[in-house]
Amino acid sequence: MARKSTNVQKISAKLKNTDMLYHYFWKYLGIAISMFEWKGLPKEIDYRYLEYILISQGMAVAGNSTLGVPVAGMVAPEGRFNNYEVPRYRRYYTINGHTERFDSKNSIMIYNSFVRKGDVYDILLFADRIAKLMRTMDVNINVQKTPFIVTTDKAHEASVRALFNQVESFQDYVVEMPSFPDNAIQVLNLNPPFIAPELNAMKDEIENELLNYLGIAAFSSTKKERLVSNEVSSTQQTVAAMGNARLRARRQAAEQMSELFGTEITVDYCENLKETVATLQNNPAQTGGVGGEGL
Repeated sequence: MARKSTNVQKISAKLKNTDMLYHYFWKYLGIAISMFEWKGLPKEIDYRYLEYILISQGMAVAGNSTLGVPVAGMVAPEGRFNNYEVPRYRRYYTINGHTERFDSKNSIMIYNSFVRKGDVYDILLFADRIAKLMRTMDVNINVQKTPFIVTTDKAHEASVRALFNQVESFQDYVVEMPSFPDNAIQVLNLNPPFIAPELNAMKDEIENELLNYLGIAAFSSTKKERLVSNEVSSTQQTVAAMGNARLRARRQAAEQMSELFGTEITVDYCENLKETVATLQNNPAQTGGVGGEGL
């Protein structure tokens, strides 16, 4: 019975670890996908899907399909690169099995950044670090309820487990003394320190590092108080450069798509982030925005 209970606890802990990881992964992936707004795209092209492909795979292709409509989506380079390492032939494919071979005359390559790599693995890395911190914080908070280790004999194991289950669910537990004779229970007090606030501060630092990586200037309240104006301005310039690496790659693709499809296509930060960029341009020492051109 004890072994079965232990196995259930292990499975439950692993599920909580996985749930915590994916909670933060999907959260930050959603932020990354929502940063940019495309305008003027053909109605057949879903810019949300385009952003998802760029973030997850680092590249996409846009072209005139043999179906008679413009398309943009997943791509597999098929060799014969030009002098700038852009494939002359590109295999466009979809999740439902449709595939077409494009070339440099009827399609253009779209890259997530000038590095030409996706951000999904970086987001997963940050999410994993944050999830571990949050699970550690959960354990630290939970151990405040039972800051001790209890040993008992086989005869009283069920009673001790019932006691701990009551404590876990915040219920009072009363037992008769005869139920636990002398030396039936040994208690070791762990005196665990309460470090949840420190762990939460570390989580904020890592989260802000991720947002800065994406091009969103973010500072924790503690760090913000320590930074002077020139330090903030220097940090924002770095964040701006990170954001521009992704924005300028998209603008380059937008210009090429405009020529390919015969329409005016533009891309920029979404409206609320553009307003923050303008604020930061007028007040470089202000924190909490997105890296943009001119910062």
